[in-house]
Amino acid sequence: MDEFKGLFIKIGQLEHLQSLQLEGLIYCQTLQYFANLRDELGKGDYLENVVYMKYYEDAKMYLIPYDDYISKIIPVDISGSHRYKRIISHCGNLFCLYTLNFKDLPFNQLKSLKLTTNLGHMS
Repeated sequence: MDEFKGLFIKIGQLEHLQSLQLEGLIYCQTLQYFANLRDELGKGDYLENVVYMKYYEDAKMYLIPYDDYISKIIPVDISGSHRYKRIISHCGNLFCLYTLNFKDLPFNQLKSLKLTTNLGHMS
């Protein structure tokens, strides 16, 4: 197994980070929480609970009117659309953690890493 060379970064409320560091207390949330998370700092991923995705590169959908006249069928180009299958039931809790793996970066690409104060509380 390859040795991991990188960083694990936890971003959160100061009191939660202190309790993790000093007491080993971990705060978790459900998968649905992260899928529904939207805030002004860019957190949240609406694809978080997606387990299957189909991309339609070149596709058409046909709208057939209720009266079913073939001459009234309307073709609609849906190329570039997606279909998702999501987990909607509770399937456990997640510990949110960001990983930066230096092995995935081109050699010597990362020269410095700077975190700004708008990610959370800094002291």
